[in-house]
Amino acid sequence: MDRDYYIFSNGRLKRKDNTLYFIDSEQNKKAIPIEQVNCVHLFGEIDINSKLLNYLPQYNIILNFYNYYGYYSGTYYPRKQNVSGFTVVWQSNHYMDHIKRMYLAQSFLDSAVHHILRNLRRYKNREGIEEIILTIEAEKGELLKAQTISELMGVEGRIRNYYYSAFNSILANEFSFKKRAN
Repeated sequence: MDRDYYIFSNGRLKRKDNTLYFIDSEQNKKAIPIEQVNCVHLFGEIDINSKLLNYLPQYNIILNFYNYYGYYSGTYYPRKQNVSGFTVVWQSNHYMDHIKRMYLAQSFLDSAVHHILRNLRRYKNREGIEEIILTIEAEKGELLKAQTISELMGVEGRIRNYYYSAFNSILANEFSFKKRAN
């Protein structure tokens, strides 16, 4: 099972002979089992080199960096594996073709609404939930009638407002859901 490793000391993280090593400031060397690493969190002042950065993507290892005070500074993500130029071209092709773009957007929203309704049906015996389900089902029909992305977003917004309004019936009495905000 992959696990996270936390390094709080100053030192160097390096690759040598297909092994990941941490060497602290007193030159103590500790091997890190590369096949068991998910993420390495670096809190100290750590030196790294390009040999290491070229090695980590082979194992999908993420490096998270933190500053002197322990606040998150940034992340080194390995590149996505099997990135295909053809995939990017086809994604761009679908984005540029309005019909294909609408089909994909409607499909994504249809799936989201399916799961919203599935969730609400678990609570259909609670007050007001059955009416919200019927309203959302009616709005779901509007998804296929939409001609633009803006219209789709409007339908999605209305559906989500109905869905979130059901939370006050679903949640225990001591909780109150007023609005969704970013």
